[in-house]
Amino acid sequence: MVSQLWTNQNYTSSLPYAISQYIIEYDISKANINALISTGYIDKKTYDYLFNLDKKSREIKIGLMIRDNQVIYKKIQEGIIQAKKLFFEANDIQDEEVLCIKNDAVFVISSRPMQQVFGYYDFKKKNIYTSYIKFFNNIQLFYKSDNVNNTTQFDIKGISDEYKLQCHLNGILGFILNAVSGLESGQIKAVLDMANNYYQNYINRQLPIDHYREFNSDSFYTISATKLIAPLVFKMKAANQSMINDIDINYNLHIVRDILAIVYEYYFRYADKR
Repeated sequence: MVSQLWTNQNYTSSLPYAISQYIIEYDISKANINALISTGYIDKKTYDYLFNLDKKSREIKIGLMIRDNQVIYKKIQEGIIQAKKLFFEANDIQDEEVLCIKNDAVFVISSRPMQQVFGYYDFKKKNIYTSYIKFFNNIQLFYKSDNVNNTTQFDIKGISDEYKLQCHLNGILGFILNAVSGLESGQIKAVLDMANNYYQNYINRQLPIDHYREFNSDSFYTISATKLIAPLVFKMKAANQSMINDIDINYNLHIVRDILAIVYEYYFRYADKR
């Protein structure tokens, strides 16, 4: 049965992870104006005018149009749903293949060829990933390795600030990426040893302070000042190693346990192949 998930503006699969899979992000090119002409709301002359604007100018123009007429926003959303329906039905996309939907972007776990053009609608391949993890706080990691060029890249959905991501890269994100890289390369026992060692060091507060920065959009430290007469819990943007015993480590502990669960599942799944 063809999936009906195209009706969703935003959707996330219950699948907690996908390691060494072919994950493609398809984005509708110029979704707003293609939706407007496909739904018959604008004519070809207006379409051509908007099409030939640079991206920033086009977005500003569409924004002003929506401000003055809310029907335009509704037509854009109707058109995007229409486009996804065409895409899903033409390619017989099943529920289990859909990793997530983010308005005009669809993330599909599949390596088979897809029909991508439907009239004005064009589903471009924006990214190709090789692994995915959804954490307890709905932060999503999209990871891609290129064995030919020996490079790796990643996208984090839920943390957009580059400075915060860099701080996490020196902390818990570095641990996550090492685990995913090791699993993709089949070094499961080595990853298991690394993850167990990290867990012990983490709970014993023996890691550098960046590892305890909470892995979310705020990326704060939670400080629990229990030595005061009245214990106080508060958030801080920065902390130093001298504060290690005052930091509440429970938030990222969920992340560490998520990774451990994945690694152990892999370890036992492939036990007969070792």
